[in-house]
Amino acid sequence: MPFPWYKKSKPPDPDEAESAFIGQGTVLSGKVVSTKPLIVDGTIHGNVDCSTTIIVGETGVIIGELRSPVARINGRVFGNIHAPRNVALLGQANIQGDIFTGSLHVEPSVIFNGRCHIPQNVSSITKEEVEKAATGAA
Repeated sequence: MPFPWYKKSKPPDPDEAESAFIGQGTVLSGKVVSTKPLIVDGTIHGNVDCSTTIIVGETGVIIGELRSPVARINGRVFGNIHAPRNVALLGQANIQGDIFTGSLHVEPSVIFNGRCHIPQNVSSITKEEVEKAATGAA
């Protein structure tokens, strides 16, 4: 049965969905805006604005700017990433662009060609502080 809600009195309310999903094999062109968490396993040619969290899966591709408070990337992004809270580059992620974030996690297998911009008010550690911590000096 392709539409399990068919026998119900009305179709499901899209506002009750927990996340938006762009599946593998789907190609979208143009700006994408989501107020729900967004999972991308397909391809988007255009800018993406998500007001919560964006997850780019292994088969996901974004060709354009990405804006979201939190970004989890395991696919490919060709464009700048603006995620003020956190960016995690995971697995086979391939990023070709700059990252603007408050916190960055990068796994060793990731390809990242660009610059990372982390505001000084997030964390500012001087070379002397690093040396003191390494030697155990107070």
